[in-house]
Amino acid sequence: ENKYGYLSGGSMASPQVGGAAALILSHEPSFTTEQLKADILNNVQKVPALEGKVATGGILDVCKAMPGCTEPIPVNTKPPTITGPAEQGVTLTEVHGTWEPTPTGYTYQWVQCNSSGESCAPISGATAQTYVPAAGDVGHTLKVEERAKNAGGESAPATSIATAVVTPPIPTNNTPPTISGTAQQGQTLTEVHGSWTNSPTSYAYQWLQCNSLGNGCLPISGATAPTYVP
Repeated sequence: ENKYGYLSGGSMASPQVGGAAALILSHEPSFTTEQLKADILNNVQKVPALEGKVATGGILDVCKAMPGCTEPIPVNTKPPTITGPAEQGVTLTEVHGTWEPTPTGYTYQWVQCNSSGESCAPISGATAQTYVPAAGDVGHTLKVEERAKNAGGESAPATSIATAVVTPPIPTNNTPPTISGTAQQGQTLTEVHGSWTNSPTSYAYQWLQCNSLGNGCLPISGATAPTYVP
């Protein structure tokens, strides 16, 4: 009661197709019946769910069927987004924004911005849906511009919000640290840095106490400096 119902079938489709036929004939009054039928059947938007269920495998696109009609260029209603961590060497992926009418394709341009997400400039060659931040992106934020296109043309760009500031990759250890000094009560022991990839900017320490075989190690409370006095 007081609501629209959902119905389907020939009785529902016939007034839609009849209206479309009238619009087409208003532009091409010389069309024969066969020409009009072919124009309607040959100008559809393909819908996978309709394949094998209707003759055309799609729904009527009145604009396509009307000579001289130009499909509206897509307009963005929700900007694209970026997934993935902002870290050098880790892939970022663009997720399509929302566009009306539905686009038939997209183009992309990744841009590098300052740490505040401003003063952005295009990154040369970064025109795929994915982007892997390089060393030159560290300390910057990134955005992606998406353009949508259809038969009517290509849209203005819609721009994502900026990523977090791109960080360098986490250091990985090549050779472990060593200890210099005499293992004797009251004598200072000093940690000597191991070898690490990706140029660490700082270090943290935790001295451990182990059994006589060097096993069963446990943290020593408060022993978190580069030196330790047993």
